[in-house]
Amino acid sequence: MNTWFYSDTQQTYGPITTEQLIAMIQAGQLVAGHFIMPYGAQEWQALGASPFAGYLPPAAPPVAAPAARPGPPAQRPAQPRSASAHHAPMPVKKKSPWVAIAAVLALAAAGGGYFWTSTPPSWPAEVKLSLVNLDAHSVDDNARFGIELLHSSEFIISSNRPVSVKKIPTGVIAPFYAELKNGPPESQRTHCLLIDGVGTPNPKGYLDSNANDDLTDDPVCLCKIAPDYRKDGSQDIRIYALLELKSMGTEFQAQIGCLVPCKKGGAPENLYLNGWYARTGSVRIQDKEIGALMLDDRCTGDFSHPTCNFGLDLNGDGKFRYQDGEVIFVGDHFNVNGTIYELSGLTPSGDSFRLTQIETLIGELAPSFEANTLSGEKISMPSSYRGKIVLVHFWGFEGTRAHQDLSVIKLVYEKHHTAGLEVLGECWSHERRDKRIAFLQERQMPWPQAEEDDGILKLFRINSVTNVLIDGDSGKILAIGFHGSGIEPAVAKALAEKKR
Repeated sequence: MNTWFYSDTQQTYGPITTEQLIAMIQAGQLVAGHFIMPYGAQEWQALGASPFAGYLPPAAPPVAAPAARPGPPAQRPAQPRSASAHHAPMPVKKKSPWVAIAAVLALAAAGGGYFWTSTPPSWPAEVKLSLVNLDAHSVDDNARFGIELLHSSEFIISSNRPVSVKKIPTGVIAPFYAELKNGPPESQRTHCLLIDGVGTPNPKGYLDSNANDDLTDDPVCLCKIAPDYRKDGSQDIRIYALLELKSMGTEFQAQIGCLVPCKKGGAPENLYLNGWYARTGSVRIQDKEIGALMLDDRCTGDFSHPTCNFGLDLNGDGKFRYQDGEVIFVGDHFNVNGTIYELSGLTPSGDSFRLTQIETLIGELAPSFEANTLSGEKISMPSSYRGKIVLVHFWGFEGTRAHQDLSVIKLVYEKHHTAGLEVLGECWSHERRDKRIAFLQERQMPWPQAEEDDGILKLFRINSVTNVLIDGDSGKILAIGFHGSGIEPAVAKALAEKKR
């Protein structure tokens, strides 16, 4: 659903939906001299020159070019929310400034959004995070940031020397080469990594950090032999080095780590690369300062790359855990207490971006769906829960929040089930069916469990352990994103209001 803002050159209104905008044009409440801005756009545009020009009546006045662009600064609004009311066209006998004002008041009263009059709208503040190196060969940063899932880029290793390499160190006996590529496509650089002494107690690594095809004028690499975890005489070589990145807005010596598995008596075939650098700081969401981390763990050299991670320390423990729903890919959305956010304006350097609200779920109708349970029953949302308050519990196997919420929900269910509380479980982490059943039996979760289905997760825009309260009669979402000690009060409030 598209969201729009409009201006009559003196006041700015919104957000409204595309359907509402068309209805207001057809009713004569918006004319060619007015201006609109689609949500996420950078420029205001005259209505008569927009894609909606065809909805203007034939007698509409010509578009007047303003001396200055009206309305607020051309940036994304900070707190737009989806509007649900649809307005039918209404005949207007004569135009008056009160018509537009009355229309907007009606829009707001119908739940279609808020509007601004004399006070200009606020806009999402620009977020700036500091570029730092993590400690690639220490567990300290891993523990400090709680980076529990690291992904690697894989590169092929060969004994063939790349034709681009001009110079290698003296004394090299049996070299192997890998070409590491990083940076955005339009300015990608290639750094050659040379490994010598494979199968010996003292392997060596050389990295063309500055990408000048000369492996003799770069910082020294640190090589270590990892323990033989496989107990088969194989050798895993770990290499730690500095990689010069020019895509960070400034030249930056990024710390990287490489893993080179070597079978006993054989040559290495692949190299796995991790970037141990990040941008750290904080962002302000819902009047709260929250720690933030942007991690290029695949060492793409491009923070806007879809595989880069963005984390918010939602529970305030100073860590960023995927299992607790605190880490996403930069192109995904965040669900914070029922409000959906996304990153906008992110560049390869990651030096600035905006965290923009795109939708509010609370008060909206919950998605309708049918699902089979693990016990073979069929349920429908919301028709299976008429007269009830239903808590949809999206749970996972790992993570502090997942375990804490499960313990609390069991107690809350026992206390409020007879008063009208139902619980529906849905596992958001992909695990085998038999493993899920064994987990449910071990934890003694007595409520129905939906079969694993990505469709339900997508309907609710869920990417983590989350709880959603739904009124089974109205089908509306009452609360979302509450955890731990907040579960019982949310349930008690919903049940009390339903009795009124």
